Amino acid sequence: MPRAKAIGSTRIRAYRPFVRKKLALTAFNYGRVTVIPDLGPESSISVYSNNARCFVTEVVAEGHGFWQNWDHRNRLRVSRIDAEIPSSTARAFKHMILSLLSGIRPPESPKPSDLRIAGEEIRLFELDLQSAKGVLSGDVPREPPGPKTKTVESIFQLLDYYCGRPLQRRRLAVEIEQNVGRLFGPISDQ
Repeated sequence: MPRAKAIGSTRIRAYRPFVRKKLALTAFNYGRVTVIPDLGPESSISVYSNNARCFVTEVVAEGHGFWQNWDHRNRLRVSRIDAEIPSSTARAFKHMILSLLSGIRPPESPKPSDLRIAGEEIRLFELDLQSAKGVLSGDVPREPPGPKTKTVESIFQLLDYYCGRPLQRRRLAVEIEQNVGRLFGPISDQ
């Protein structure tokens, strides 16, 4: 059953925290994108630093994902791929995440009727950035996908390729940096 048909159910309220718990396996001080498709496996890409080196971790739910296998969700496994990433690519990813999260304000408390009408909990993906001050988070709604949303999707796909195609990593890192710079402006040394 697509999640869009379950708005307001107990299952939908338990779903997002469960997905976060299963896919959030690493730090994300350069950012994290969690993809939540209506049908299909959920996945996340986290970029972080450790001992002055930067890494990217991709975590994907097995099979059709948690939503489609809700009754067996605790038995589902995730696959994980870790790779070192150039610090310039990590900074580009963080620049994109910060640009998208700028101007985020706390959400108003939704009324139950709003959730059923607006589909508040149905999102295409979530963005998170971990810092010493806490976690900055935001959601990207399903519609309408603008140029920045499409860029996040393409960067996510490039990072997926980066994790799975070691021989192409140098080219993919350059492509990620160029795509982020083109749409989000110059990348600082933050």
